[in-house]
Amino acid sequence: MKRFQAILWIVVLLVSLTFVWVAAAQDTGTDDADSMDMVLVERGAGLFLQTGCVGCHGIDGVGTDIAPTLAGHSSFQVRRQVRAPIGIMPVFSPAQVSAEDLDAIVAYVSSLGTMDDMEGMAEEEDDHADAEHADAETIEVVDAHSGEHGGLRVHDVNFAHHWLLWLALQADDTEMAIHQTAHILELVEAGHLAVMQGAFDLVISGDLEGASAIVESTVTDVGDFSDDPGTIALQITYEAAVTDNADIALHFIIDYSENYATDETREFSDNVMAHIESGELQDAAMLLADYLGDDRSFTGGNLDMDGDSDHDDGSDDHDDGDSDEEHED
Repeated sequence: MKRFQAILWIVVLLVSLTFVWVAAAQDTGTDDADSMDMVLVERGAGLFLQTGCVGCHGIDGVGTDIAPTLAGHSSFQVRRQVRAPIGIMPVFSPAQVSAEDLDAIVAYVSSLGTMDDMEGMAEEEDDHADAEHADAETIEVVDAHSGEHGGLRVHDVNFAHHWLLWLALQADDTEMAIHQTAHILELVEAGHLAVMQGAFDLVISGDLEGASAIVESTVTDVGDFSDDPGTIALQITYEAAVTDNADIALHFIIDYSENYATDETREFSDNVMAHIESGELQDAAMLLADYLGDDRSFTGGNLDMDGDSDHDDGSDDHDDGDSDEEHED
């Protein structure tokens, strides 16, 4: 009996030690992951200073009178704005900000928390009252001039045109490349305007390879998107419809109908267009949702059928706006 009890105690001891070892290993794995995340965040913080982001967005990304608070912006928004900016923000090519550097900057921005967190920090710092006032003005300017299309942002539309331009260039479709570049030139300004004007000139001259080299830098490292331009047009139509922007929805469904619809999809696109023209945007959105399925979102799935967004604070990645002029970058 005593021998049996001794064996039983040994088994219990071994099992207990096994659980302790597994728990310790799991904790170590979590600690290692957290440590790696913090290394990336710290590297991103350094790049935030080195690349000059702090000059517009302020210390800790709290925002200034020319650029918004960064807290609460998604990975897609940051990446899109770095590569294909709206407003006066400079464009940063992969030669200037590598994929690894961009990952680190995204990690740093993500670590800043929500916009509410950032505003709370500003309110606690009495000696930064002027900066807090400037940030409030910036948010007001962004609300007025961010180019939001009822929830779908002009930044998203702009990047969609960049991606469609890239696809057109890969397909050697000069006419569509001219069409998409013309839309981009209406939306961008400052340094990025000069970059895209250069691409446009190359397209007009027939140098699609040279134009591709320019445009590639504006879509690199932003995200994974469909290689089918018709799908992109329908995705933007859907997101415009769920956010009640008839103009953008109509623009892209017409674009789809004229350039990408097939005999099999013509009736579908005509039906969607009829709903949009009649102001029945939610009905159009439901048709598009059924057609696209899980692949309905271009911007990353933050928009729902009520037109809400996970990031609906009235700001965007880098809406560097003047207080008197539209200044969304």
